[in-house]
Amino acid sequence: MVNKKNNMKAKDKANELGNKLYQGSVFDYDKEEHVVEKKKAKKRAHVCIDVFIDFLHRQTDKQTKLKGVTPLEYWEQVKEEVHNL
Repeated sequence: MVNKKNNMKAKDKANELGNKLYQGSVFDYDKEEHVVEKKKAKKRAHVCIDVFIDFLHRQTDKQTKLKGVTPLEYWEQVKEEVHNL
């Protein structure tokens, strides 16, 4: 599946997200440690994606749509709240 806005394929977006959630650098780890950190990054990515998918499902249900707030505004608010933690 290709995102029309930025033409990024799902695999490319998955790699981008995994790289952003990988802690440290591949040069910081030996081969075994790299494999462990890669698994952790994948788990982190799954959590992010599950939250987003859940949100999108709720957006399709008229009873749970956000009132007066666009999905973009909502996620910007969430990002700000994470910053404030």
